[in-house]
Amino acid sequence: PQRQWSFCHWDNAPADDKQPIRYVFDLNYKLYDTAYGGTGAFYNIKKDVNETKPIPDNKLTKKQLLIKNGFKEVLSQMHQ
Repeated sequence: PQRQWSFCHWDNAPADDKQPIRYVFDLNYKLYDTAYGGTGAFYNIKKDVNETKPIPDNKLTKKQLLIKNGFKEVLSQMHQ
């Protein structure tokens, strides 16, 4: 079976002052966490591979909103 999503917590150097970057993604979408000062940006990574145009909430389709909310739930359950 194919995974529904993947979670990433990336911390380049825990000893430096940079905050970790956390996100959840699938084959089409990616949501950055708001923890550690993250943006909370939501991207269609299939159409916007360089992540230059986050999708604003008022432009989300019903399906995209369901996906984003599911990703938020995943992020809320991950250890910080």
